[in-house]
Amino acid sequence: MNQELLAYVKSAKQHNMSDGEIRQNLHNAGWEGKDIEEAILNYAAASGLAEQVLSPVIKPSAGAEAAPAVLGNIANTPKKNNVKVILSILALVLLGGAGAFAYVFGYHTPNQVWSKFLTAKKSEVYDSKFSLSYKDNNASTSSSAEDSILGIKSIFLKFDGDVYLNSADKSNPESTADVQYTFGSGDTNFNTGFKYRLKGNVIYLNIGSNPLLDMATAGLVPSGQEKPEWLKIDTKALMQGSGQDSSSLESLGSVFTPELSNQISEVWKNAKIVKLKKFKGFEKVSGSMTMHFENELDKEAFKSVIIASVQKLADASKNSGSTSPEEIQSGMDLATKIVGAIVEKIQVTNFETWVGVKNFNLYKVKFSSNAPSVLAALGSFQTTMSDASFQARDTRRYSDIQQLSSALELYYKDNGGYPEALNGKPVGLEPGYIYKIPDAPLPPDGSCSSYYNTYWYTPVGQKKNVNGKSVHSDYTYDLCFGEPVGGYPAGLARLTPEGVTGGLVCDSQDTNCKASENASSEIVESKDEVDAILDKLNFAAEFNVDATYGNYGKIRAVEEPKEFFDLTEMLSRGGSYPSDEGLNMNQ
Repeated sequence: MNQELLAYVKSAKQHNMSDGEIRQNLHNAGWEGKDIEEAILNYAAASGLAEQVLSPVIKPSAGAEAAPAVLGNIANTPKKNNVKVILSILALVLLGGAGAFAYVFGYHTPNQVWSKFLTAKKSEVYDSKFSLSYKDNNASTSSSAEDSILGIKSIFLKFDGDVYLNSADKSNPESTADVQYTFGSGDTNFNTGFKYRLKGNVIYLNIGSNPLLDMATAGLVPSGQEKPEWLKIDTKALMQGSGQDSSSLESLGSVFTPELSNQISEVWKNAKIVKLKKFKGFEKVSGSMTMHFENELDKEAFKSVIIASVQKLADASKNSGSTSPEEIQSGMDLATKIVGAIVEKIQVTNFETWVGVKNFNLYKVKFSSNAPSVLAALGSFQTTMSDASFQARDTRRYSDIQQLSSALELYYKDNGGYPEALNGKPVGLEPGYIYKIPDAPLPPDGSCSSYYNTYWYTPVGQKKNVNGKSVHSDYTYDLCFGEPVGGYPAGLARLTPEGVTGGLVCDSQDTNCKASENASSEIVESKDEVDAILDKLNFAAEFNVDATYGNYGKIRAVEEPKEFFDLTEMLSRGGSYPSDEGLNMNQ
């Protein structure tokens, strides 16, 4: 007997579902008819209902005269009445079946519930308990600590919190939250948290619960005065008194209008970026009966909704006249490229939702996927910054070739000749004569091709054996400078025992001599930069979400703290407070 089926039948019976409804739901979920019937019969047997299931005829009590069966009574009635009774029973069966069918398919089938979940108006008042985590071990495979950022091999970030939100009044939202977060790297962890209360445009931050906020506000408290527990920030007043040029604010306001906000909201509201993959059964979450679904992310729909949102913003910018059409189109092209590349790299490993069967609200969600590696991005940035310009790369080429020249001469002095070569590098130089044989910095610069940008050592001249080593009387070391450096002209250059000769003519194949199209410019076009970044974008990190929702529609009061420091007022006075007043406290 399948225990999963039996558990479902038991749960469904506890919620007063009929056998017909149970059969239909299980059939829709893909179960075989014989397995369904076996589960129903086993439940009935375990519940003492087996006789009623197997035989709908009422049995007489022990020792009593057998009462006529129901079917017998019908059989003994006159034929005319018999027809009426049969038709009445048939009508009731049809009506009951139609009602059950409408109930099951209108409210309890997975597809219907999912469809209603996507289209039904969602409650704007609810509580949520969530856990979000990000783990990045991208640098853990590096061979050296130098290959990671400041020696950091891994990072871990986790947020756990309880949130209440009431956004029914868009102009005056209210919310409270208590959030704990952990940041870790290797064996080191930092744990703290924060609390906030939101009332319209005003947010109150709890200072005492967060050491970072505590340190940041330390200078606000005059000597001898106790630090307040809460910090008040009026976001609207802060924007109005920010000192920004009014014309720029007006321009910004002409783009980010309520109408634009509504348009973008509609785009996301109508998007079908999450698909139903499998119905996994009924479960109670936050006191409500839900349907448990396995889902999948529709990448094409996801890309489309993001691009559509950007397009709405672009259209608003065109109408405001704040940005030229050429800049807007360029931005749209760039956004499309970036969104497409990022979404394609996303790989969802787990996606589950729990949807209420009565109100079609979301009660629980679990989501796991890969994510961009911060360490890989910072490492790439660090490498880019270390070779910020072609001048720096040419300076390094000049320095490298000087070190190689010195090392080769020291080798010659000890061994009576120059070393053999392996893959364009001298054998036996490191670490005795040079710590590490350098590679040419990338990318190539000026007219240098990738072929000649590589440092290439070739032993030449008379070959002899000295103390068991094969050595040569001469050598060449080829390289290429993007610009003049150290007194040498740009272009191909060659190091020999006599020194460096620059400005050489390429006598190789044309493909070896020709520089790549994007290698000769100091200023790389943004398109090329974006292509390079997206190509190297590493999604080696992990992202996880586990959240539950409940108390839909239950409004509770969000109280203003009794004591707080008004940061907005202090900033409006130029960041200072009168010495005779100290902090402006509300008590």
